[in-house]
Order: sequence, then C-alpha cells, then structure tokens
Amino acid sequence: MKCHNILGVKECASAVEIERAYNQKMRALSMQKGNFEEKAYERKCAEIRKAGDDCNRWLSAGPTDQLKMRAKDLIKPPYKSKRMYSTIGCCTCCNDNCGDGNKSFCDSICCSECQSVPRFFDILFWIVLGVIGGFFLLRAIFRGIARAIRTGKQTAYDNAVQKLPSLRADASRLSAQLQNFSETRKLQQERERELSAFLSFFESIGAIPADSLRAAEHDRVEKQVASEQSVRSVYNRIIQEIDNAERIVRRGRPR
Repeated sequence: MKCHNILGVKECASAVEIERAYNQKMRALSMQKGNFEEKAYERKCAEIRKAGDDCNRWLSAGPTDQLKMRAKDLIKPPYKSKRMYSTIGCCTCCNDNCGDGNKSFCDSICCSECQSVPRFFDILFWIVLGVIGGFFLLRAIFRGIARAIRTGKQTAYDNAVQKLPSLRADASRLSAQLQNFSETRKLQQERERELSAFLSFFESIGAIPADSLRAAEHDRVEKQVASEQSVRSVYNRIIQEIDNAERIVRRGRPR
C-alpha cells in the first residue's frame, strides 16, 4: 500500500510502529519547513496525515475491506503530491519542490520534471563522499597500525639495551659454572673407571662382587651429568636472548 510506503513501514506494522513512523515523518518535515512555500508544506503535511490515517484504517480493517482498499489504491492513487520519502539528497529534495513554485530554493540543473538527473547527482555526491570518507578512514587506520608497530619496535629496542648487560653477566657466570661442571664430571668419570677396574681385579681373585659400589659411583656421575645439562640448557637460552637483543640493537632505535 502507498500509505505504508510513505511512512516507511510494512503492511503488518503495529499501531505503535505506525505512530512512531508518523511522528518521525512529521518531525523531519517540520525541520525542512523553511525550504517550502506555505501551500507546499501544508500539502505535504496533509499527505503524511492521510497516510497515517490510511495505515491505521488498514490495520483495523477486515480481509474484505483490505482488498477493497488495495484495489482503490491501485486504480486511483490517493497521493498526488511528490513524496518526501523519496528524497535521497539535496538535488532530489530540490526537485521535489519544483512543482510547488519554490524554484528559487534550488539550482536550475536540479529543477527538472524528471527525477533521474537530480538522483544521478545525489548518488554521485554520496559516492564521492563515501570514497573520501573511506580514504581518510583507511589512512587513519594505517597510521594507527604504523604507529603501534613503531612503538613496539621502540619498546623492544629499549628493553634490549636494558637487558643486554645483565644477560651478558649471566652468560659469563654460567660459562664459568659449566667449566667447573665439566672438570668435575671428567674427574668423577675417571674415578668411576678406576674403581671399576679395581673391583674387577679383586673379583677375579675370588672377592665378593661389589655391584653396589659400582652403582653408587655411577649414580654420582649421572647426577653430575644431569646438573651440567640443566645449566647448559639455561646457558643456551641466555645466549639466544643475547643474539636477539644484539640484533635489535644493531638495527638502531626507530624514530
């Protein structure tokens, strides 16, 4: 139904939705009152009021009455004035008023009897406006991303400069500790071999096997090896952190 199209509601709209749409249309029209002559403004007010009444009458009508209303709406259009709800921009709005003697309100290129020209310029205007707005929006987004990346790199540089002295000190300490572990391990392994040879000699001449002594000495060697491996793992990790920090420092602090 044309009355529903004017208010911008569906045919199944409730009374509350019709009232809300009616108030919005009247409020929008009152805001543009200065752009219309008095007769044109009154005619458009009457058009919206009639659309609101027809929508409410449609809502309360039965199936038979609704069918009659639809047939009447198709045969004899009840709305003769140009509709405000078709306005999509300033040029189309100008063209809506041309038939009401308000030609001073708009430019001559907009004031044609056909809506195609003003609508073309309105659509072109919104496309250009959207492209410009999208350009500035994307530029702001990319600038924000670049700023965040630059800030992250600056923070990484500052952290690398701050951490390098302590990392190098830890690496030096662990290197000395690994050297001590290595020397101790070699001595224990040598001792284990000597003990094994000594026990094997006595066992060969009839002494009681001393497997418990062999096992105890082997456990001491294994514990020493495990401790050395644990320290070496920490040392390798620190060396990797030093390499990463030095690489960041060599690139310099981003500006």
